[in-house]
Amino acid sequence: MKTATAVLYKHSTRCHISGFAIRKMENFVLHHPDIPVYFVKVVEQRTLTQYITERTNIRHESPQVIVIRHGKPVWNGSHEDVTETALAKQVLSM
Repeated sequence: MKTATAVLYKHSTRCHISGFAIRKMENFVLHHPDIPVYFVKVVEQRTLTQYITERTNIRHESPQVIVIRHGKPVWNGSHEDVTETALAKQVLSM
């Protein structure tokens, strides 16, 4: 793996805020192709969503982004915090 940093994005297909957030995440992927981003659909992938909550010990929200560094969560944001700028700041400052 080129980088020890990855991003999890939890998306709800039933939430209008997620509709805005996913566009911001797609822009992040476009501008930072070297950072792995994993998209999780929380309704369709409920078991995976629960596993992420248990594994990271971060309360579930959607939309939600979690930055993972060396296997541990180092930052998370939800709803209006899910922006390309905020995510880039967190990922690139590490």
